[in-house]
Amino acid sequence: MERGGFNSPRFSAKEFNMLSIASGVTAKASLDYQDLMARRLIYLLIILSVLIVAALFDVLIG
Repeated sequence: MERGGFNSPRFSAKEFNMLSIASGVTAKASLDYQDLMARRLIYLLIILSVLIVAALFDVLIG
């Protein structure tokens, strides 16, 4: 059977299962990494906002 024809599937079922498992693993790792980076960004924004509020109070009171 000729592969890569118009109607033929590009991968066999076994290859497709292996690919989907591999892509699922990398997607999970990528999701964990994105979650970590998002958390770091949120912490950074909280710290910056606290510093900005402290500076504003300092300017207003001082």
